[in-house]
Amino acid sequence: MILKGRADLTIMNESVYEQYFKELSEKQKSMLILDFKPAVINQGFLVFSRADPERSQKLARVFDEGYEKIRERDDLKKFFETCGF
Repeated sequence: MILKGRADLTIMNESVYEQYFKELSEKQKSMLILDFKPAVINQGFLVFSRADPERSQKLARVFDEGYEKIRERDDLKKFFETCGF
């Protein structure tokens, strides 16, 4: 769309970009300006019931501990870094 003059910008994830970029000619590649900053960063919220505060606190701790383990995994570190976490 950009190369045909039908759009000013295109947002795509990294794997789509890599495949798309491979298919372009050198002239087409030179026509593009690439910006690798994330276009969107999603933040989420985890909500617990106030009906049982003790259980909610326990669930929050379990979640935090599990989330920290995931963040420490080597194969996910790069993903989190690129997302700004």
